[in-house]
Amino acid sequence: MIELKPERIYLDNAATSWPKPPEVIQALADFYNDIGSSAGRGNSLKSLQAKEIIESTRALLTAFIGGGNAYQTIFTTNGTTALNQAILGLLKAGDHVITTQAEHNSVLRPLRHLEDQQVISVKRLEVDSNGQIGVESLRSAIQENTKLVIACHASNVTGAIQPIREICEVAQNAGVFTLIDAAQTVGHLPLNVAEIGCDMLAASGHKGLLGPLGTGFLCVRDELARLLTPLFFGGTGSTSELDTQPNEGPAKFESGNLNTAAIAGLAVGIKHNQVESVAEFQQRILPVCEYVLNELANIEGITCYGPLSPTQRVPVFSFNVDGLDAREASALLESGFGVETRGGLHCAPLIHQALQTNKSGGTVRMSLGRFNTESQVERAIEAVKQVAASNIF
Repeated sequence: MIELKPERIYLDNAATSWPKPPEVIQALADFYNDIGSSAGRGNSLKSLQAKEIIESTRALLTAFIGGGNAYQTIFTTNGTTALNQAILGLLKAGDHVITTQAEHNSVLRPLRHLEDQQVISVKRLEVDSNGQIGVESLRSAIQENTKLVIACHASNVTGAIQPIREICEVAQNAGVFTLIDAAQTVGHLPLNVAEIGCDMLAASGHKGLLGPLGTGFLCVRDELARLLTPLFFGGTGSTSELDTQPNEGPAKFESGNLNTAAIAGLAVGIKHNQVESVAEFQQRILPVCEYVLNELANIEGITCYGPLSPTQRVPVFSFNVDGLDAREASALLESGFGVETRGGLHCAPLIHQALQTNKSGGTVRMSLGRFNTESQVERAIEAVKQVAASNIF
């Protein structure tokens, strides 16, 4: 007898969005079928078309996040590379950095590397039970040699939104640069870098922006871009007569061939975000988030983490099933019900220490995206109820 697998319910959009809009996938195929040339590596028509894809997507993305003329956008292979470019490109010996317990390893690890090399010193601000920091704790942590404040816009574990406007205002008043990790918010929350007042904003392109894997970006103020040292050096398709790196523009940071096909797909993903605006999506998802929070709170044997109000978070929900390791619970949800979540520490170890969820192997994370239906969410909640009930002895 053939055993049918349950329908796939994908709820791991905090890792990467799925499904991708068909037009995104088509854009990759169109690039390889119709263009296929290296951007800026020649004067052929196809090479120029490839370059136009990059520059038009750059302009589209900068406008989408409110960069205007004051910022430039650098393409990277992912959000991790963007964060490393900002951190390793700015910090020098003797600098002091302030960050939070809520950060991803893409921030924690490069900082720890520099700290272990005795290049910098780091203050990691504690978070409350929701995974949020208090602005007053930031203000009191600033020192004379503080160079950079780094904060995630929203936690990839609790979904909690940080007060980043206030964070940037405190830092700016103290003459300190700011770097915001917007991996969980770009495409999910209305976002304007100029209004936020940050100096740098990094994110991946394959989550809320609906682009392909292998895309990311760093948006940086023009004047700060001149201070950053590139992570990589090499061919840029410009000033080829010199053996020195270009000093101006995105070319300074974009050595080697960019993933032009993926960037073409990213452009389509951004445009898809404009069909139903980010603000419209946020309003549509709020009642779904409220439903998830209310249901999880009323399931016996379930502990849920993060803000209780859907307006204080993105659609990322972490919980645990009493008596089960988070990875085991996640595996049961998939094998028994086709519900794909993520169980573990989510590359954010410090917040699990703060929440004391490291003792249970982390948390089960359920993260919603633009293409999840109410029916899928209802079936996922029912699956959680059944897993929790089967574990009560």
